[in-house]
Amino acid sequence: LVGHSFGAASSLLAAQRLADTHPLLLTVLLDTWAFSLPDTTLSSLPRVPLVSVLSHEWLASQELFCVDLLLRTAHTAGLLRGSYCAAGSIHQSFSDTPTWLPQFVTGRMGLKGRKEPRGAVPRAVAKAVHEHILAEKAGNQDHFNAGKADGRLELEEYGWKGKLE
Repeated sequence: LVGHSFGAASSLLAAQRLADTHPLLLTVLLDTWAFSLPDTTLSSLPRVPLVSVLSHEWLASQELFCVDLLLRTAHTAGLLRGSYCAAGSIHQSFSDTPTWLPQFVTGRMGLKGRKEPRGAVPRAVAKAVHEHILAEKAGNQDHFNAGKADGRLELEEYGWKGKLE
């Protein structure tokens, strides 16, 4: 299950409702708009492994504290499989629009980070999610290396822990 922004919040709610009847391998949250979620959702997560990827821009959001609470809850419950930040990216970087519009248009419209190579964020996220799915299927939750996708963009670990402890 994968969602971006409000779709990430919706994916989390769907995972909550489906976890008991439909086993989910992984839920991927991209720039989660966690502020829209009730506190009970942030503090009582479904028993589904989570991966979070934030854009560099999202780290400056005034609502980041909600994402941090969500990540802390997932970590405490042993459900957080990865928490990353896509360096130099913006909120729209997770959209498919920058992958099919001409690069000069996406740059002018602000649909990608200023120095972000075309399609770098979707490629890096797809690679990371693929590796997490393989690790979950193998039962190896500790084996993962975000690495570089096509040598262009590296997902950095997002160090949310120090902000809450």
